[in-house]
Amino acid sequence: MDRTRPAPAFTGPQPALSRYRLANGGEVAARGAAVTIGNFDGVHRGHRALVARALEVGERRGLRSVALTFDRHPATVVRPGHVPRLLTGLEQKVALLLSAGVDEVAVLRFDAERAGEEAEDFVRTVLVGELGARAVVVGASFRFGHRQHGDVALLEAMGGELGFEVEEVELLTDELDGRPVVVSSTVIRSLVSGGRLEEAARLLGRPHEVPGVLLGPPFPGVSWCLSVEVRPELLLPPPGRYAGDVAPVGADERDPEKERDLAIVTVPDGPPAAGGILVELSARDSLASAPRTAGLAVNDQVAVRFAGRAPQPAR
Repeated sequence: MDRTRPAPAFTGPQPALSRYRLANGGEVAARGAAVTIGNFDGVHRGHRALVARALEVGERRGLRSVALTFDRHPATVVRPGHVPRLLTGLEQKVALLLSAGVDEVAVLRFDAERAGEEAEDFVRTVLVGELGARAVVVGASFRFGHRQHGDVALLEAMGGELGFEVEEVELLTDELDGRPVVVSSTVIRSLVSGGRLEEAARLLGRPHEVPGVLLGPPFPGVSWCLSVEVRPELLLPPPGRYAGDVAPVGADERDPEKERDLAIVTVPDGPPAAGGILVELSARDSLASAPRTAGLAVNDQVAVRFAGRAPQPAR
């Protein structure tokens, strides 16, 4: 499905509210909206449950569906010393939300002014004023506004005044280590950081994947290994060897039935020779043949997927 390409994240001043939609989304832009709100880091199964409810409400009421998110993790402003590594970059998050079926992704600039905004002002100016919300879909623990003063009860009270309904969605749970856990970005980050990638994939609903830039071989004369530069704010598993693959960004969207070739992905222990992670090509590939066999070329934007631990090489 053809989509507008999101602008790069964190490359300069962004508009207060940026909007990304399907290429044919202009025809629904004037309608009221069913809006779901969140940071949506990882766009995991719990987030997709919110999106699915917003789609249901939108279809029932003839509204366009909108996912409202932020251009950075709020902790970068309110707790700058405690910013987690991210499961998804902004471009990746926008693409995943669009692939989940929403008509539009609205990206709100989160800065000091936004962090100090009262919850009531956020509802009036952003939800109703900018997005035309006629329905708001949030999780049961949702909080917003200055000092997280806003909650579901406040939304319901203001919805009666401003003409929107509120749908509260129970938090999705799964089993982990023999006990139920809420499917959350925090839990998934902990799993990825611990190298528990199969469990992280179960909560995400797909393998953990990081975008990067293909730099080519890490050392002169090497033809069987490629280096991929990854932005430092993105979360990688601990140093080690992983089963995975690499493909151009958007390859699954262009050809969802095509299987990727498996590869070995290495996260170095300490600064790598070049880039951030290394991808070993399969035996039939080399640097010269990789662009033909995998559609890759140096300086391409690529996505590296981590499927699980790989066997250690024989000594």
